Formats: sequence, C-alpha cells, structure tokens
Amino acid sequence: MPGPKNTPKVQRWIDLLAALLRNHYAVDFEQLSRDVPAYKTADKKHAAVMRMFERDKDELRAYGVPIEAVMNEDGVPDRYRLASRDFYMPYLQVVSGGRAASPKRTSGYGYQGLRVLAFEPDELGFIVRAARRAQQLGDPQLALEAAGALRKLAFDIAITGDGEHERVATDPQGDDPAVLDTLDDAVRRRKTVTLDYRSMERNSWSRRSVQPLGLVFTSGNWYLLGVASDANALRHFRASRMRNVTVNRLRAQSPDFDAPEGFDLAAHAASRNAWELGDGDAVQAVVRFNNKRGAVADALRLGEPDGKAANRRRFRVRRVDSFARWLLSFAGDAVPLSPDAVVSAWRDAARKTAAVYEARA
Repeated sequence: MPGPKNTPKVQRWIDLLAALLRNHYAVDFEQLSRDVPAYKTADKKHAAVMRMFERDKDELRAYGVPIEAVMNEDGVPDRYRLASRDFYMPYLQVVSGGRAASPKRTSGYGYQGLRVLAFEPDELGFIVRAARRAQQLGDPQLALEAAGALRKLAFDIAITGDGEHERVATDPQGDDPAVLDTLDDAVRRRKTVTLDYRSMERNSWSRRSVQPLGLVFTSGNWYLLGVASDANALRHFRASRMRNVTVNRLRAQSPDFDAPEGFDLAAHAASRNAWELGDGDAVQAVVRFNNKRGAVADALRLGEPDGKAANRRRFRVRRVDSFARWLLSFAGDAVPLSPDAVVSAWRDAARKTAAVYEARA
C-alpha cells in the first residue's frame, strides 16, 4: 500500500530513523522506501521522493543525528546507516563503593554495543547543580536544554528532588521563543529574513532585510548576527527588539546567500562589550588613560594603540551612551578625546551624575 500523500514531516523522520536503526548494516534507498511509507513511489515520481529523502536526511543531520553515507566502488554514496551506539545515549550508572550499579534497562534488540557512562556520586552532583544553575541564567532556550538534560539523566539514574528544579521560572529577557525559532531556521537554511526592528539609537521602528549568519547569546541577551541589506555590513540585531519576523519562502530548499569569506561565528560569539553591540555604524573613539593601575590597566588593554601616546587607546563604538557611562566609572582616569559625540555624551553623563549627588546633599 502506498503511503499517504502528505505524511507529516515528524512522522517521516520517525519512520526513517526506525528503518535505519532496524538494520545492522548500511541499506540503500530502495530498502528504505519499503520501510518508510512516505517514500513509496506508487503514486509519486521517483525523483520527487528522492528529493524528499535528501531533505529529511539533511535536516536530521542538522539536528545532530549522525546518519552516515556509505560509498560504492565508484565513490558515490548509495547506502546509509545509523549505528545505535552513535544515536542512543550510553547507559548511565552511578559508581558506589567502587562498583557500578546495574542499569535499569537491559541490553536487547537495537541496543547492542552501547557504551556505559559511570559517575561518582559527587560528579553527578556537580552535573545536576550546573544544569539547575543553567536553568536560572535568564536564557529561555538554555533553560529548556538544561531541563532536557536532567530528564535524560533521570531516565537511568535517580536525581533527588529534580522535579522541583525542572520547573524553575526563568526571565526570558523579552525574547520571544517563536522569534528565536524562526531566526534559527533561517540561519540553518541560509534564507533572508525581513523584520521590524526598533533601533536603540533612533528609538523608532523600521523594516529591515537581513542575511542571517548566526545567533549569539552575549551580555544576557540574544543577538542575530547578519548582513543588513541597507548597509551591506555585519550588524548585531537584538532579538527582543524584533517583531513580524518572516523568512523568504521562495526556493525553500536553496540558500539565498553564502557566508562572507573567512567568516567565523565563534569569534563573533565571543564575549563582547556593551558599547560594541548594536545595528548602527561604528565610530572610532580615542581615550586618554591617566594611570595604569588596577581596573584602569585592564580597561586600557581593551583598546587598540592610538599611535600617538602610550596612554591613548582607540575603541570601536556603536553605542555611544553605553561607552560614555563605562568611561565615567573610572572617575576621571579615562577621558575621551574624540569624536565630539563621545566627548559630549561623557560630559553630559558626568553632569547628570553630579546633579543626582548634589540633590542628595
């Protein structure tokens, strides 16, 4: 019997995984088409079904499922396999008194060759506490991942009082999970997104078109790193300032763009200073440091040499107000010299701060 014409994607994925795990050796597509109802070709063209299979395989791989392609004698991939030891979690055990307790599950069909992962009681305690702390950091996606990790641990080994901590409330920092999911999908498929964005500099909404390159979590917030079409330059867009996010639907399985040559998401995802984040153009700020001790010495190392004096540093600044407040915290030991916008913002922040203390005197 042919499969239904519109089998839900998740059902196809489950059927494909079951078919691969059922076979201990690599199988070709013809075998898979007999085991996966949606791939039966009685009422479909073979080429269309093959494209569906390729999409399903690529999407599962993107989610971390290690489907392996096996080459034939001509170097062409024509068979596929998924080893149970690479797909299932290893057996989890707690070592007590030098001996590991028996796992709750017993080895059976489909589980041959699974590894065993044993924890000392204190090691397990550290892992559980770390996961619970991760749930409370304010990142909703990280909280979900940590809760999932605890559930997987609890499947094989007892975690005392875990249920209480899985329900820890987190502050989503204004980020809409649906927006993050949409952006993540666009990043994976290299599809252009359009969105309404409220710029901090202008405090107004505008429609943007962005080529998304990655999502980064820094300074307690999610940012989309992408190339803005109006500037043709890399920008950080804060997710909490987005609305009406849509992904280009044309040619859904074809990327809209390529990542810039030499682009390194890990480097951009590294911890950044608040004044470096934003969607506006960066300005070069020159700062004079009046001593080289303590926190001032650390601040001095954040900038690049200005070339005119050893105590001057140059900074790339996108958020002038944030940079001015940071300089003000050094109580006169960090003085901006240029540009005028940074100098004015620093002086204005100093006047407002002085006024607060004068009112309290």
